[in-house]
Amino acid sequence: MSRNLNNNSAIKRDSYIWNAAFYGVNAVQPAIMLLAVSRAGSLEEAGMVGIGFAFANALMILGRYGLHNFQVTDVEEQYSFRDYFACRVISVGMAAAVALLYLFACVLTDRYTGHKAMIIMELVILRLIDAFEDVFIGRLQQKGRLDIGARVGTVRQTIIMAVIFLAEAFSGNLAASLLAGIVTSIAVEAILLPFTDRYASYSLDFGKGSNQSERFMKTTLLIAGAALCIGTFLHNVLGNMTKYLIDFYLTDAEQAINNYLMLPVFVVTLMNYVLMQPAVKSIGDLWSRRETNELRRMIIRHVLVLIFLAGIITAGVLILGLQILSWMYQVPLTRYRGLAALLMLGGLIYTISEYFMMLLVVLRRQRVIVIGCISALITGAGLSVAIVPGRGLYGTAFCYIAASLVMLSSFLVTMPGMNRDV
Repeated sequence: MSRNLNNNSAIKRDSYIWNAAFYGVNAVQPAIMLLAVSRAGSLEEAGMVGIGFAFANALMILGRYGLHNFQVTDVEEQYSFRDYFACRVISVGMAAAVALLYLFACVLTDRYTGHKAMIIMELVILRLIDAFEDVFIGRLQQKGRLDIGARVGTVRQTIIMAVIFLAEAFSGNLAASLLAGIVTSIAVEAILLPFTDRYASYSLDFGKGSNQSERFMKTTLLIAGAALCIGTFLHNVLGNMTKYLIDFYLTDAEQAINNYLMLPVFVVTLMNYVLMQPAVKSIGDLWSRRETNELRRMIIRHVLVLIFLAGIITAGVLILGLQILSWMYQVPLTRYRGLAALLMLGGLIYTISEYFMMLLVVLRRQRVIVIGCISALITGAGLSVAIVPGRGLYGTAFCYIAASLVMLSSFLVTMPGMNRDV
């Protein structure tokens, strides 16, 4: 028994460490790519990378169908792995089709050049590979082995990042560099994933059950995930609201400035994934046992930790971070100190809302997520018409803060009712 406890403790420790590494690599990937493009390319091309990552991340969310935390907290395995896998194939294919149609329309209407559309589509493909991998990581976490899944993701993302950075640095051809990253990503995935089967038992025997029962389970899972998919997709759009508003109202050069200033904001968001994602299964277990008092105490601890860490990061950015970013990207960013502070505030509010969105998934209140995100999106879009054309980058930051506040408020309203679900 003592050995089992030690093993569980080691697995839990490794899960936190490798999860931190996984999300850390994901967070620095745009920064590293921006660094390579800023040095080897132009400010406009760096802007393309920024909006490309925003669009690609939104499509990745669509590809994941919002089912990661749903899968992890499916304690009684109401749905089998092959149900989740089949849904993932459908959702990734759907996301790829949406991306192609949207970018084709943008080229036809002269909103995007063919080069810009190609760069964005390559970034989308990279993120859709991530979305496909996620169903395997979700299964590993469901089985208590997040450490294994995060380890695979960390290794793959590190290799991809190195390939793209070196290719861009030596060739200066961003499209070719991203293509090299795509080929590498698929190859590494094909090599590493089979080694994780013994920890998660990926049963993909689609002939095991009757065709009728399999179709029924996949259909019900798609229905159950529809609200989650819409909610998480809209939530991601809101997290990148400044980028979409700049893409609509302002220039690629201003997009690049926003991208640099948003990098510390991503660090705040990263803290949520690093510290809270390993706790998702524990939260799901507490809720399944209806231990609401302990769950409330855990929620309060987590939110206070997020606020504390965000305060430290914001102070670091305003005191020294902007000078470092200016040196790294060869762009004078210190004059945007006020804008950076506004973006950090919006990022904190958004991150807390993301944490409560995860709780709503555990509570199976997907519709609340959709309602909150739509309300926030309407708020941000409505305000943008009045203030972005006149206030520029500062106007986009105000829209970001307002939308995040509306979204968080919508989520918080439902939290006091946890006892009613017991």
